[in-house]
Amino acid sequence: SFSIPGATAVINGKRMRSNAVKLQVSSQPAYQNSNTSRRNQVVDESEILPGQSISEKIRDNFFLTSEVSRPSCYVGEPLMADYKACSRLNANPQVDKRPSLTGFSVIEMVNSYDGQPEIEVINGKAFFVHLIRKVQLFPLQAGNYELEGAEVESMVYFVKKNDKSTAAEELRQLIDGTRDRETEYTTIPHKVSLTT
Repeated sequence: SFSIPGATAVINGKRMRSNAVKLQVSSQPAYQNSNTSRRNQVVDESEILPGQSISEKIRDNFFLTSEVSRPSCYVGEPLMADYKACSRLNANPQVDKRPSLTGFSVIEMVNSYDGQPEIEVINGKAFFVHLIRKVQLFPLQAGNYELEGAEVESMVYFVKKNDKSTAAEELRQLIDGTRDRETEYTTIPHKVSLTT
């Protein structure tokens, strides 16, 4: 256990002091951050169920995001920008175009973009997230800027049941033990292009 004393400063001729902070150091982490166990939380949404369309699946489960750390800043003041591809589908996004960032001095925050996804929860659902670009930006002059978008292309593989039986029939067959064949699936490849 450590105690970090408060900082002191003189403001308008008055001496001010912040509170002291106690810090507890443990030999064990407070939580486990195992990417392997978290990987199980991402639900694969690649199966096309009756009444669903491919475009609906793509809209809900494969998209790009771009975020900046704040919407305004001063000339020379740094801000962060992240571009990400988020998916719950059997997809392997390939970057066609990384955004150029005209009007800014740019520092890349990642040495290489290895394509290994992280897992992030977005609107209560876990997604595989591929980093497209992460940069620190320094505006070179005053004005309004719109950051250029990224472009990603991917082949997405959907599966659809070939079996025509209803869920009730399947359940009855499983209970009765009369289901003697494996359910067959058809793979449906679909090319997708996305832009932020």
